[in-house]
Amino acid sequence: MRKELYPPVEQLCSLIVERKRLGQKTLERLHRLERFGLNLHNRDQEVAKRYIVQTNLKEMAKLHCPNFIESGLNHPPCIQQVNALCLLKMDPCPGRCPDYQVKRKEG
Repeated sequence: MRKELYPPVEQLCSLIVERKRLGQKTLERLHRLERFGLNLHNRDQEVAKRYIVQTNLKEMAKLHCPNFIESGLNHPPCIQQVNALCLLKMDPCPGRCPDYQVKRKEG
């Protein structure tokens, strides 16, 4: 049986999930502007794009995780984060994996 390539959604970092959702929403708004803004002059279109991006930044600034603990690094920003996962949402490790074995160097 093949193992799942992606972690379960419920174990993902909530900030990453929400930022990705907001980013996708912003891209959709920008694409919609390009599709329907055929009569806009370049200046009006730039103002509309800037408004969409600024709105996105304001919405992202409102996002908050109650378990966020700053790591002091750019990546990961939170000490609870491992790649896109949240350690607090992951199942507790039951111990050593049954397949794990220490291999001795020969020679």
